[in-house]
Amino acid sequence: MRYFHIQYANCLKRSEHLIPSAPYLVLSGMSWNMPYNNDHILSDCAKRWGTVIVAPEPFTKPELLHEWQAMTRHYDVRLLHNNQPSYGFMTEQVAFTIESDRMKDHLYYWKMLKYSVCVIAKNRPYQIPLESSVKAWIYSNSPRSVKFHIGRKGFQDKTMICGSNPDETRTFSPTACLEMEVKKEEEGEGAEPELVASAVGIRPPSLPPNPLLQ
Repeated sequence: MRYFHIQYANCLKRSEHLIPSAPYLVLSGMSWNMPYNNDHILSDCAKRWGTVIVAPEPFTKPELLHEWQAMTRHYDVRLLHNNQPSYGFMTEQVAFTIESDRMKDHLYYWKMLKYSVCVIAKNRPYQIPLESSVKAWIYSNSPRSVKFHIGRKGFQDKTMICGSNPDETRTFSPTACLEMEVKKEEEGEGAEPELVASAVGIRPPSLPPNPLLQ
């Protein structure tokens, strides 16, 4: 079994609170209304991690989207929000998606491509079982840092790893990391991305833009 390591923190107040422990860093629970209050955090994290994924909350709020997009592009940080709820990394065959109105479509898309998926949400999972492609769940609404597995009957992958790591709590960990199961080499390639994108009607940014699809 192969594993993909994800470091994560929720509601982070200072980047100095983190010590790198994985090449991918997920930041969620940051205030959507104060993008440039997070300028120093994103600048520092982009220098210390290979890839940073940020999902400010609430995910659906449209205000200040332009400011968030401008800042995250400047620091080469992947921004997830309601208009762009998921992002896939082709070399790793791993995708991240936020809990959104179209999460079901995005999970189906990544499942057909045989990607392993990490969901970023506000609360712990409420729907078990989810798609078998969901291997990890990171959530921000927790009073303490936790990491646990949830069992899923009837699935080949019987557990999903979950975690929350809110900053400035007694149990906050500067190196919190999830070990997410990823596809084995012998499982073969997934469906053709263009066909799946056309069938589902979505186009995560792991694919070239197509003006015919929203």
